[in-house]
Amino acid sequence: MDVINAHDEEMRGVQLAGSNSEWRALEEVYGALSVTLPSHVQPSATLITKVILGVWGCIPAMDTYVLAGVRKLQQTKGKQGIASFNRNYYDFMVELTQTHTDEIDRYRTTAKLSTFNSDTTVGAPNLPVGKVLDMYLFQIGTEVLNGES
Repeated sequence: MDVINAHDEEMRGVQLAGSNSEWRALEEVYGALSVTLPSHVQPSATLITKVILGVWGCIPAMDTYVLAGVRKLQQTKGKQGIASFNRNYYDFMVELTQTHTDEIDRYRTTAKLSTFNSDTTVGAPNLPVGKVLDMYLFQIGTEVLNGES
């Protein structure tokens, strides 16, 4: 909890704008979480980025589905795959944000999230950009891993 409190204000300003200060903030909180999260071994990039996504919503989690989505989109752009949390991962998220600003903004304000134990949905105005990208990449990755794409 100390890491979250110590970095909360700075991390709430991360909107994938592509600045060096944003990257430094992400890198710093990633490093702090990597040494404070309880684990029998070094916490994985998946765990650390899921915590960052869950707390601040500022960058997609590096899970199997998101990474499959990243690889698929990178292939269409003729780029190399990303396998670790680094500046290339951040820069690719910034590129996606800048390339799809209108769609992201539209989705951020109109998205519906399913509620637990219910078929109803609730409005989710102003979802963080990282959360929208996480959902988008997760969907692409799901299609790739299920052989649909």
